[in-house]
Amino acid sequence: VMTNKKMRDDFEMESFGISSGNPKAKKAWDNLYAVRKEMIEHNNRLGGDIVPLANYRNPQNTSQFLILRRGGKDGKNYIEDHMQWVDRSEYVKPDGKMMDDAELRTFLHEAFITQATDGANKPAGAGMGGSIANRGKAHRQIHYKSPEAYRAAMEKYGSGNSFDQAIQSIESMANDIALMDKFGPNAVHEFNDAYSNAARNSSGRTDELMNSAFKRMSGQISTAHPMVAHYVGELKSAMVASRLGSMLFSQISDLSTMTAAARAMNIPQTELASWIANVASDGNLRDTLRIHGLGVESALNTIVRFAEGATNTGMFGKLATAIPTIQGAHLWTKSLRQAFGAMMEAKVGDMASKYDSMAKLPETDRKIFEAIGINDTDWAIYRLAKPFEYKGNKLMNSEAIENIPVGDIRKMAGLRSNAEAEIVRQDAAIKFVSLVAEQSEQAILQPGALSQSTLSSDSRRGTVYGELGSLMTQFKSFPMAFLRQTLMERANFQAAGYNPWVFRAKMMASTTMLGAVAVLLNELASGKDMRDFEKDGALTKLAREGFLKGGGLGFGNEVIEALTGSVENPWSSGTKVLGPGIGYLVGNVAPTIGYGVQYAASGLEDEKAQKNFTKNLYKSTIGAAPGQNLWFLKGFLHNVMLDDFQEMANPGYKQRAKERIAKQGQEYWLGMD
Repeated sequence: VMTNKKMRDDFEMESFGISSGNPKAKKAWDNLYAVRKEMIEHNNRLGGDIVPLANYRNPQNTSQFLILRRGGKDGKNYIEDHMQWVDRSEYVKPDGKMMDDAELRTFLHEAFITQATDGANKPAGAGMGGSIANRGKAHRQIHYKSPEAYRAAMEKYGSGNSFDQAIQSIESMANDIALMDKFGPNAVHEFNDAYSNAARNSSGRTDELMNSAFKRMSGQISTAHPMVAHYVGELKSAMVASRLGSMLFSQISDLSTMTAAARAMNIPQTELASWIANVASDGNLRDTLRIHGLGVESALNTIVRFAEGATNTGMFGKLATAIPTIQGAHLWTKSLRQAFGAMMEAKVGDMASKYDSMAKLPETDRKIFEAIGINDTDWAIYRLAKPFEYKGNKLMNSEAIENIPVGDIRKMAGLRSNAEAEIVRQDAAIKFVSLVAEQSEQAILQPGALSQSTLSSDSRRGTVYGELGSLMTQFKSFPMAFLRQTLMERANFQAAGYNPWVFRAKMMASTTMLGAVAVLLNELASGKDMRDFEKDGALTKLAREGFLKGGGLGFGNEVIEALTGSVENPWSSGTKVLGPGIGYLVGNVAPTIGYGVQYAASGLEDEKAQKNFTKNLYKSTIGAAPGQNLWFLKGFLHNVMLDDFQEMANPGYKQRAKERIAKQGQEYWLGMD
């Protein structure tokens, strides 16, 4: 529904109680409303304070940047826009009379300030500070009079369409529920108290990484200057759109981490291969797994695994979110996650039907389940479920668990009420989903909060320090996740009886081989012939490149290039280590300006300055062009369409390019004539 504009418009009509005549749109709205209702109840059971509005329509997540940019001086444009959009019948004074224009404008001005300051003018206890429970309180409510009014408001001031709004709302509420479930309604205070106690008990030693990760997760790190943060985000998005066109090749190493994860879960590699084939060939299975919640994150566009920091507003932001989809990177991730998730579902379902208690499980499998918190009661609940049958496998899923009658659970567990049984059933379902989700994101690696915090610390967006740091570490979260989550955490997980150093050695060997394949595929896509491996040192060079690429050690590769690279252009030497954004500005834009000034100052007579100016101007222009690095396009684009322009801007370019790859025994199979 949400990927089709007409369907989305119908969905918004249904949300306002207007029949669209579209049964799919109505079902989508009913499902979203039901999920939100269930989440509010869960939130409030944990101590939250969300009062559902009788006329709730759609979430209203606004962009602080757009509010400031388009809202006008002191919110004048925002106020006048909303005077036309709001439902006047909802704005009633305590005495029952309708607000007049002046009173409504005053109300809207306060709403503008709240959104422009990210809630800084809210009263105490109104969703600010350490009380997670208060975040859902409604204060300055904006009620739109029609789907058209809502749509216009979100297009001008929102952080996305109704699909984006719904997903952001669910993710935000889910995050708060998780925090309250672990730490209680006053989660920030409880965490800080526990953190202080831990520091005292360990002679003052603290884990700043854990503290930073919690600050990120609990929303304590605000944006200092939204305009600065937005434009830096646009620069990062431009780097995503122009640099990650061949990320699909880098993802080949997922096959290695998948194999390692399967081994750690005590699952044969032949079984993993079988499930990959099943997902690739069976559309009905893919639909079923999507309903089970497997692989849906790629459709939500939250799985730009190597492209952290991209915005979802502005031209480059939209292009950055499109590039992974266009090249097939999302499809690859979704398919492998679905295959691994299906394998995990089958493992739990088949074992639940075979073993009537956890005590009878093989020791390796029992330790795996216990590590996620699954206990005897949960296992008994799984045995009551009716999993989805597929080719003789029983695929356990959350829906099968939730469909177990509460009466059966109440009887099995000896509980006093249906309410208790519902909580126990939900807890078992959550543990199962956690098992599948966590292992799938380890198998097809997704940077976690600790990996991201290793690089970003708790620096605020919109500050010089914070934004410089984020630019320098862009594209580094995946290498960090590989080091931290695979080589450190996963290697120490010895439930399957593997020596951690043997695990690391096998992992590095397999990722190196797959990384080498990625290097060769990338060269072929760039229009180059296969390397001549009979040359001395050819295999060693490829092994080194494969180690750095497949092993997720891209940062190490940049350091090596900075130390050993050519100094032909002093402007660009070593700029890669500064990150793609700063490297582009320092290595391309700055020399373009510098040589341009030098050339102009010479009265357009300095031929060397002219050559350097045109060369860097070409690099600056192409370097930020979205999609110029797409794997199925770049060979033809650079070697056939643009090579003559490159030659004009940088005379001798073609010959130097040919000589450079000739050292590896290669030629260009495409272009460069």
